[in-house]
Amino acid sequence: MEYAAIEDLPEKEALKELSSSELDALGKLWKEKKGELENSGEYRNFIKRMQREWAIETGIIERLYSWDRGVTETLIDQGVDSSLISHVGGINRDEAENIARMIQDQQSIVEGLFFPL
Repeated sequence: MEYAAIEDLPEKEALKELSSSELDALGKLWKEKKGELENSGEYRNFIKRMQREWAIETGIIERLYSWDRGVTETLIDQGVDSSLISHVGGINRDEAENIARMIQDQQSIVEGLFFPL
């Protein structure tokens, strides 16, 4: 396969040819449902869990800490807490507190960038 550079999108008039009335209707329906979901506790819980996961995984990718998936799942479910990190992850208390602060800082960034609630 030969490499092909990404081309710019067509001008605004040409984009109309790419639009679809079905997609417009689906987009409108999604916006309505999204509005309903955003006001529910379930949606907010989902967003908080996702923020925790992204924050935790960021630190793992950056090799700031390392543990098995079970520790990550526990922290996603129960929240970022140094005592959980210490107990479930088998990490000494001081290091666990430092890791908890890192994750909480990362979570603050995720919240601000992607999900300002």
